[in-house]
Amino acid sequence: MSLPFGPATQAIQAITLAVVLALTALVVAASEPDRSASMRALTPSLPALAASQPTAALDIRVQLRASADRGSALAAIRRAGGVPLGLIATDLRARMNAASAEALSRHPAVVGVVVVSR
Repeated sequence: MSLPFGPATQAIQAITLAVVLALTALVVAASEPDRSASMRALTPSLPALAASQPTAALDIRVQLRASADRGSALAAIRRAGGVPLGLIATDLRARMNAASAEALSRHPAVVGVVVVSR
């Protein structure tokens, strides 16, 4: 009596299963909403926030230029009335009001300021 499924049939079944799983993963990933886009739509830009609510307390991420001195960036955060919260990779986290954060975004050592939370 011969087996109904030989090695070639089992290999084809394994490949078929792998392809079906990969395609299923792609469909699920494609159907996931783009959360970053929806968050950008909900979060007002820093200049708009500074204009409409200048005293709103914000947690921010300060993106520094590669050549920036962290010490001078920390001093700029403190001079703006902010409280440094720590380091994330090469960026700094801080808490300050919206108007000060917007002003800090124009500092020569700063590439940009991102609102993390309000």
